[in-house]
Amino acid sequence: MMKNFALINYGFRDLSPLNCGSEDCEPLHSAQGRGDKFLIHFVISGRGRFAIDGVEYHPEAGQAFLIRPGQLYLYEADELDPWTYVWMGFEGERAEELLDNSDFKLAPIICPPEKFGEIFTQMGYHADESNSLELTVCAKLFEALATIQKEGAATKLAYHSEHVARTVDYIRANFASEVSIAGISELLNIDRRYLCRIFCAEVGMTPKEFLVETRLRHASELLCESEYPVGEVARFVGYDDAFNFSKMFKRAYGMSPSEYRNAHMMR
Repeated sequence: MMKNFALINYGFRDLSPLNCGSEDCEPLHSAQGRGDKFLIHFVISGRGRFAIDGVEYHPEAGQAFLIRPGQLYLYEADELDPWTYVWMGFEGERAEELLDNSDFKLAPIICPPEKFGEIFTQMGYHADESNSLELTVCAKLFEALATIQKEGAATKLAYHSEHVARTVDYIRANFASEVSIAGISELLNIDRRYLCRIFCAEVGMTPKEFLVETRLRHASELLCESEYPVGEVARFVGYDDAFNFSKMFKRAYGMSPSEYRNAHMMR
């Protein structure tokens, strides 16, 4: 059975919901095409196959997967244990920013916090119970995306390779210390070049780039939420050289750490 709530597109500037719903899929039920909006599915039960731009994943209960505008996709319910899912389609000027501040930046499939699933399930089944449907769904969508931003560092990405998942976990736990990719490969007892190859294939960046991204993301949070001097922030996220930290930060964010802090203080 399928529920599909077609929403009026009021063109909300930051985030504008377009449709939402739920479906108990038949075995091997499938959909494919090219994304024309941001579309998130949350799997309530069962499992299936999800391919995005030629890379295949196997989502199951408790996981969410994302299709971005322009991406080629295919998803199909399992033959023996077909999934039940809820979905939300949306657009907006801040949609990409909000998603890129979560683990969706690293992979199109994640294991989100429990609250995320609760919000999506409520929207998929009960959206029509609201008197102001579009505004309510928009608020719920902001709330759902907020949960994966706040909890992003604690969620576990749904990677095929255990080596990749363990590398992600290690970097997230130790980014503030001295970390080397060679050291991680030794801990995992695999070749460094092989680790870099499978990591890049699944995450879309090298382990070194992921380490830098993790450090700078935490630095950006500290700059906005604390009054620590820039040099202290650099040390907190694993950079002994404040000049090198500032150079890396400006390359990633387009402004120096001090400029970034001032810009966010004025908002």
